[in-house]
Amino acid sequence: SASDRKSSKKRRKLEEGGHLFVRDTVDLGAMVSKVKNLYQRYCSLFEWVDGPLVTSMRRGDLLLLDEMSLAEDAVLERLNSVLEPSRMLILAEKGGDDDSSSGSDTGSTSSGYEVRAHEDFRIFATMNPGGDFGKRELSPALRSRFTEIWVPAVTDRVDVD
Repeated sequence: SASDRKSSKKRRKLEEGGHLFVRDTVDLGAMVSKVKNLYQRYCSLFEWVDGPLVTSMRRGDLLLLDEMSLAEDAVLERLNSVLEPSRMLILAEKGGDDDSSSGSDTGSTSSGYEVRAHEDFRIFATMNPGGDFGKRELSPALRSRFTEIWVPAVTDRVDVD
């Protein structure tokens, strides 16, 4: 029949070098979830972005806190839990609905979002002695968590070279 000849011609053309494109299958559930997540981010006023401390904790980086004594006391006191043996930080400000894809996170709790430090994470801090303008001593609780190394003032140019 005429229709059989047409379909066989089409088949031959495809077999002789024509191109046939087959689309990949799409996971509709994953696509809907992604669209919902994007819509939620679009509607929110603020989006959480990890800062240097949380990023360093997750990746196991070294973190340098330069002139640490100039920071606000409330900021410095948040470091106490990070410097304890549990090496954990609770982010009460973060809220829920996060995809905790990092292995160092323990997830949401009733008090906030917990981040445990990677085993290679280290904090180094510098500061000048208290007494100068704007400089003050660290709290005893925070100071006891560091090893102090006193470096005398450089007075001879040879020490710098």
